[in-house]
Amino acid sequence: PNPEPALRELLGFGPDDEISLNSLRDPPNGEKPGYPYPTLIKLAIYGSPNKRLTLQEIYQALMQRFEWFRNNSEDKAWQVRRSHVLSCGSCTDIFRVARTP
Repeated sequence: PNPEPALRELLGFGPDDEISLNSLRDPPNGEKPGYPYPTLIKLAIYGSPNKRLTLQEIYQALMQRFEWFRNNSEDKAWQVRRSHVLSCGSCTDIFRVARTP
């Protein structure tokens, strides 16, 4: 199933709006993005060329897009939370997440 309509509805995006991490508003300097982790993960995956990312690639996408993740790249707490979100199925019901070998 195509996740695009659900993502558009969730984020209030119009039919011509890009669906990716780049579509989100920037948080104030140095602050954490004000979006739930499942939403950030879904947008990272959907915005990727193959609509499929490994866990490490999700981390990289978040760090590339948001200053807060770059500044906290050594803090494993946010990475553990993302792993937990994925293992609970809140994203995998819409996307398949590639596993690293």
